[in-house]
Amino acid sequence: MASAAPSRRPPLRALTGIRFVAAAMVLLFHFGAGFAARAGAPRPAVTFLANGYLGVGLFFMLSGFIIAYTYEGKLTGRAALTDYAVARFSRIYPVYLLALLLMLPFAAGKLSGAGATRVLVMTQSWTAPASSGGYTWLMQAWTLSVELFFYLCAPVLLWALRRAGPRALAAAAVVLALALPVLQVPGTPPGTMPRFAWLAFVPLPALRLCEFAYGAVLCTLFLRGGERIARVGGDAPVLANAIAIVALLAATPDKTVTGAAMALTGLLLVQLAIGRSLLARLLSGRAILLLGASSYALYLLQAPVREYLRLLPSATAAELLNPLVAVAASVLVFRWWEEPARRWLRERLGTARA
Repeated sequence: MASAAPSRRPPLRALTGIRFVAAAMVLLFHFGAGFAARAGAPRPAVTFLANGYLGVGLFFMLSGFIIAYTYEGKLTGRAALTDYAVARFSRIYPVYLLALLLMLPFAAGKLSGAGATRVLVMTQSWTAPASSGGYTWLMQAWTLSVELFFYLCAPVLLWALRRAGPRALAAAAVVLALALPVLQVPGTPPGTMPRFAWLAFVPLPALRLCEFAYGAVLCTLFLRGGERIARVGGDAPVLANAIAIVALLAATPDKTVTGAAMALTGLLLVQLAIGRSLLARLLSGRAILLLGASSYALYLLQAPVREYLRLLPSATAAELLNPLVAVAASVLVFRWWEEPARRWLRERLGTARA
């Protein structure tokens, strides 16, 4: 017997818009920080761009928030779990596979059979933090390997959060916020040692789970908070928090400070989900929504775009064109590949959700 489609909550448009901010942070980290430093940009601007890798942490928190918002109370029974698995697969794998194929001409000579298999099944980053295996084939794909781990953990996490009381949820949010800088989670991509030596033996997805869980806990508090939560969503609190985040990221690369910025960013997600501020409305505009919806493609296509642009005779032209071409390509891929492929897979695999 087919499962009925679960009732849907209203879309959180501002959180779609901020996805583009996260993707742009990563893009400018890779292709803007060095350029700004060479151009003699002010130190705070260079520092802010150099901290752009934290866009990955923002993606992880967003993922936890949206998964909790979409599936809280709904992942019960085999049919619901099957729908969830198919929806997640159809959401991430088409663009993932396209990015791998586009990158294949540049990576083919460096691939082993075992390494390629791990990338294709998305387990390349299920290793210790110091491993560089997650960079195989397509560097940015390491985050999707970690995301798959989150998806596998999500049903158990949501089950636990559903049974937690308000005090337990608040305590969990505080503990996870404090853990962000302590674990040095925002700065632990493959190839980077964590702050404490013993963490070098913890598989990377288990370390990054902190960010995903933080987003899920905050979303659960948001769903239960009512008017008490709504009070923090006005223009003044949102603006103050946004300014504080930007100031911290522009001040220093110190992981304790950037970890504090990430903790405040989690609060900003709640504020934007409330949707009552000017910033929330700006992030809900038609153009930013399209860019936000295209952000997944933008994140994965940045490396292939870079490699193809390197074939141009002018390195400077390639560097300047990179962000523009990447954004344009991501919109086209979203319109003509990601969405059609997602619908096709849903129809063929019989899921009730996207």
